[in-house]
Amino acid sequence: MKQKLRADFEAAANAYLAAFCKKHGYDFEDARQSWVGGRVGEITEVADLFIDLRDIRTDIDHDAPKDEFVKWYDYCLRLSMIDHEILIPNYEHWLMGCPRKSEEEIAKLERLARNVKEAREALRYAVKSDKTTSFKN
Repeated sequence: MKQKLRADFEAAANAYLAAFCKKHGYDFEDARQSWVGGRVGEITEVADLFIDLRDIRTDIDHDAPKDEFVKWYDYCLRLSMIDHEILIPNYEHWLMGCPRKSEEEIAKLERLARNVKEAREALRYAVKSDKTTSFKN
């Protein structure tokens, strides 16, 4: 029974993946071979994107517009590269029209993140090059 359940689950996961690949023009055979760690039904690599089966199911079950998945994926990737504390919507909430940051807000956050990175680098350089500091016990 356990083996049949697993086989049925893997068949369903691959059926969703096939529908997703067909819809978006991705190579199904490549994606089917790319389940991370061989764990069918979890995360797979599709055209250089790492995609969870939940998001594949959401895309198909909600009959999402073709370009919406990549918009959401890029939005999430961009925000996650700015700061790990920024709340990122899941795909289902995205499709439901959840609040999201405008292009201007994202650009501002990216500029601020660059400023912080540059300031950290300047601080590290200043600390490493400061030869005048000595410690006495």
